[in-house]
Amino acid sequence: MDHGGRRARLRRRFERVGLAGLDDHEVLEMLLGFAIPRKDTHALARALLRRFGSLAGVLGAERLELLATDGVGPLTGTLLSLMAPLARRYQQQCAQPRGPLLDGAETAARFLSGLLAGESDEMFYVLCLDACLRLRALECVARGSPEQVRVEPRGVVAAVMRHRVSSVILAHNHPGGRARPSGADRQLTGALTTLLAAIRVQVRDHIVVAPGDWFSFAQAGWL
Repeated sequence: MDHGGRRARLRRRFERVGLAGLDDHEVLEMLLGFAIPRKDTHALARALLRRFGSLAGVLGAERLELLATDGVGPLTGTLLSLMAPLARRYQQQCAQPRGPLLDGAETAARFLSGLLAGESDEMFYVLCLDACLRLRALECVARGSPEQVRVEPRGVVAAVMRHRVSSVILAHNHPGGRARPSGADRQLTGALTTLLAAIRVQVRDHIVVAPGDWFSFAQAGWL
């Protein structure tokens, strides 16, 4: 059997459709491949699921229980037993209050409306988010006039790379007008989205705020 080819196909499917597109035995098979790089892991994944009843059962099992399964060595047992406590630590850290949670257009717009209230010049911000969509860092990368702001893409990329995040929200204000984006705003957003995607950073939204109004590129389907 071409084990390498099967692993490559699974990896490509994961990259294309994410974890939700894989069955439990395929998820476990991929995970086992990190501990068992040169052997078929398909049969072992099936055996573990039969023994522990589910993917959650496998990942929640004690290391000694895992080692009692034929084919599970010390490295594999350690890797599998690490998953549940790792997930718990992730959830605990996400629950800890840090920056504001910016998990949607409305929450981001409320935050930005307060931030930019009273500004007489157009300003362009990059909001760097952590994995839990909380604000990790906020940078003003450009300040312009009341009518426009010039944004250097290099400055946006530099701001993102300083904070090593995987997703951002872009934002700017229209101090004396409507929140409706201009053609130049749409062109800039497209260029920045492409540029940041090249370094594996997702632009989750671009919010334009004006007095008493706001506009979300994501809600409009423009991202």
